[in-house]
Amino acid sequence: MCDLHDCFGSNDGGCRHNCLGCNFAGVTGWIQRFLFRHAQFQDVHEVFADFIIKLYLLVERIYVIFDVVGLPREYRERHFRILQDVHKWANFFKHPKAFILVHHPKCFFVGMAGFNRADYTVVIDQEFVNTYYAGTDNNHKLTELLKNQTKVAVLFPDPLTLTREFCHALGEFVKMIRENAVYREVLAVRSSYENYFCTPTAS
Repeated sequence: MCDLHDCFGSNDGGCRHNCLGCNFAGVTGWIQRFLFRHAQFQDVHEVFADFIIKLYLLVERIYVIFDVVGLPREYRERHFRILQDVHKWANFFKHPKAFILVHHPKCFFVGMAGFNRADYTVVIDQEFVNTYYAGTDNNHKLTELLKNQTKVAVLFPDPLTLTREFCHALGEFVKMIRENAVYREVLAVRSSYENYFCTPTAS
């Protein structure tokens, strides 16, 4: 995400500073430092919740840029689907809804040994959170599915696949800004400070 500096000339040796590279790099640093602690991870549910929330904090910042430049919804859905997937999982953790009524759910990653879908009445996976954690329309049906259930599994995405797809989306995000002069101009007006590094000359 530091490559955003190059999009706005912040590394050209002049006085201009654009804050987007710094602000986005700060959040990716949180994610990186979290992953460096992987040897301490023990509980699948806890670690995935922590990971998703950190990714989600970055997603929300990207959404701000999408809104500023007016990126069409169709383009977002085609090229940045992984951001929406992360958003839905974040909703699941932030707003559990009827999941709080479930008895001792089991948690797995996709591809993890020991998971058998046939063993569970309900499996909460990507498709499930896309349906029930995208808004409030299906809350009643969700309650009927989950209340007092004892055989529920949560099937989180494979973390390696998720991370690769997320990193690819970040690359596409930087590329989108770098290659679109209109987007760069619109963003620069809001995020570039022309004399940030220059000492004012005394009059």
